[in-house]
Amino acid sequence: DATPTEYGASLSLDVDMIRSPNGSQVVSGGARVTVGGQLASGRVSDWVAGRRLRLPVAFRQSARYLNPGVPDQQTALMWRGTSLLGSVKSALLVEVVEPGGWWPETTAKARAGVRDRVAQTVGAFSRRSAGVVTAVLIGDRAGLESDDRRRLQEGGTYHVIAISGGNIAILAGVLLLALRLARCDEHVASVVTVGCLVAYASLVGSEASVTRATFAAALFLLARTLDHRTPALNTLALSASCLVAVSPLTIVDPGFLLTFGATLGLLLGVEPMTRWVRASLGSSPGIVRTAAMVPVAMLAATVCAELALFPIAATVFSRVTVAGLVLNFAAIPLMTVAQIAGMLAVAVSPLTETGARLTGYVAHLSASGIVESARLMDVLPWLSHRVPDPPVVIVAIYYTGWAVWLTSAGRRGRRLVSGTAV
Repeated sequence: DATPTEYGASLSLDVDMIRSPNGSQVVSGGARVTVGGQLASGRVSDWVAGRRLRLPVAFRQSARYLNPGVPDQQTALMWRGTSLLGSVKSALLVEVVEPGGWWPETTAKARAGVRDRVAQTVGAFSRRSAGVVTAVLIGDRAGLESDDRRRLQEGGTYHVIAISGGNIAILAGVLLLALRLARCDEHVASVVTVGCLVAYASLVGSEASVTRATFAAALFLLARTLDHRTPALNTLALSASCLVAVSPLTIVDPGFLLTFGATLGLLLGVEPMTRWVRASLGSSPGIVRTAAMVPVAMLAATVCAELALFPIAATVFSRVTVAGLVLNFAAIPLMTVAQIAGMLAVAVSPLTETGARLTGYVAHLSASGIVESARLMDVLPWLSHRVPDPPVVIVAIYYTGWAVWLTSAGRRGRRLVSGTAV
């Protein structure tokens, strides 16, 4: 869908034909086009994903900055499928030639409905909160202010407003709970949930984090209906392999690297860390162990994800941060509440004004908490640092070191278990 901007609107196009004074030419490739003028804001709702457009564009290549340590934006855009940038003088020059198919049009209407209902329920309390909730629900981050984006990125909590595994897990959990409360058979509930997750992924887009999380959840649920069990690493490996097989360039997509890198870090590191803490609390009362393991698990997840992504974050964002070790304790629970309350607000708004206002207010409080917690960076800016791209050799040494350590730690663990058994 088109994105409103300060100067008009931004369009992401899959170009299939160019007409010039020399004739028409069939082409392929992506283009990012800006439409200038105040009229663009009133036409954004017409420029939705799947529709065919015709427009006069002045094309150009992305600028390349040769300063040491500055990422090559032109190459990065091309890896993601955007070959050229372009501009259109006025929205009056953009013509909708034909609508999309029934499914693209249906999903476009659904996204528009979510935006409108969030604006009515959550936006009644705060426009900023509405932007955060919309981002959490459908991945549309156009309503976020630039300062809020910057704080969340510096604080290491930007991931909570980008749809990923956590959001898919929450949605799957809500669907499974609702179906079980409706006394639906467990296997049927799993299949229905998979169908809903696939439809939701199509609704919000095909980013690597969404595709990976949806594929992994579908694989897990379908395998469970067939009474199959497999380690989580196998599911992750199969998901990555299928994505790369379908689209080989996915392997250089920052979203792919971030989502699979973080998940791999969680799978490799969280369980050993929590097991060590649980063993240390072995003689403590059960309620103490349970209460202690919640923050320990969250801290372990944050530490493992950060360690796995340090070089990737430095390369993609030219920044490293440790603020997330603290801020995620607030951001992740608040994101959960914001997502559930936002879904309820969208669902009940046509039915009851009181219920919509109540759930909208809860979503507003949660969204405000996510953004306000990131103000820690205004007080402690040294928790985040801008850095140049790390050399490939340094990145290789970093990950090789972790691989050696994890391998040796696994061998030590196996020797320890073997000795205890004897």
